[in-house]
Amino acid sequence: MASPGRYLQLVDGEISVPGEDLGGVLENPSDESELGPMRASSADSVERALAAATTAWEEGSWSELPGEQRVAGLERFAAALEPRAEEIAL
Repeated sequence: MASPGRYLQLVDGEISVPGEDLGGVLENPSDESELGPMRASSADSVERALAAATTAWEEGSWSELPGEQRVAGLERFAAALEPRAEEIAL
């Protein structure tokens, strides 16, 4: 089974283990192997994430970027994820 730290959340620039244990085990549907404990973000984490996103939007760090720069940023993000696609999918 994967360690609880394998499944992380990023909230307002802070990486942490999701706070609520759902009491089950995630299974890989292709082979039924155990992937790790079922966890969920707490209501507080969701509220902090929404507040951070709202602040970022209102301060203009994303909303005021020209479309071309947003596209370039998202393409860089996608390129960084691509080599880890299999790992992320699990």
